[in-house]
Amino acid sequence: MEKILQRLSIIATHNWESIAINQAMASIVKQCNNSECPAVDLNCFLSEIPVILGTLYRIIETVYPSVVNSAKVGKYKTQCYSGGGYFYDELLEYRVWHHPYDGGDELYCFPNYLLATMFSEKNKNAGHSTEEPIALVLQREWVDHPSENEYVAKKGERITEWKPEWLEKNKRPVGLTGKELENVARMKQEK
Repeated sequence: MEKILQRLSIIATHNWESIAINQAMASIVKQCNNSECPAVDLNCFLSEIPVILGTLYRIIETVYPSVVNSAKVGKYKTQCYSGGGYFYDELLEYRVWHHPYDGGDELYCFPNYLLATMFSEKNKNAGHSTEEPIALVLQREWVDHPSENEYVAKKGERITEWKPEWLEKNKRPVGLTGKELENVARMKQEK
């Protein structure tokens, strides 16, 4: 749980809603410093947890959105591309690869990042070999980057695994295609 909270605090520092979290935390500190609610009284803190969790969940959803169709989670092929493309059109599922000590690979699929992260951390803490969550995305149009300074817009359905942090600000804008797509990819690379 500690690692999940660390990740959430990292997300919060890169998001405008971190102000809301800071305000909620300041409210808790103020209430707990109040003579009516000494700092040792956990009820004061616990009463504010729903507000904090609600804010954190909204932050997670802006950085790590939920999937487009939760009924299809777990029904996609395990074999797919890995990375690339600069843009995605739909988020299909979050995946966690688990490697039991008795051999083999197991794939667990989730409709949102929070559940995938919780599963990953729980199994790591239990001493299992479990990977960080990854996102499975559908690309209808993407940009290939075969060599330095070469960007080629591509079309067709392509399913690939991405790092979840790549999702933020990389959903393909509606109507952006061809050369425009190549130019935006080039600008992203130059940053």
